[in-house]
Amino acid sequence: MKVLFNPINREVDAETGEVLLDVMRNAGIRIESLCGGQGICGKCKVILERGNVDKFSNFHEKMLS
Repeated sequence: MKVLFNPINREVDAETGEVLLDVMRNAGIRIESLCGGQGICGKCKVILERGNVDKFSNFHEKMLS
């Protein structure tokens, strides 16, 4: 699949099941993640404009709106 990162207008290929933070890091896109990618600080949240999220835990509802 293709993931478009705005506002930098950069498109990156990703495979189903890949962690988005890992996809970004592998593409050289830097994003703040104080917890080291554990998903507990909420600094690396993104906006899903289109598509679906297959995996989503209740824990993350505290960090996301």
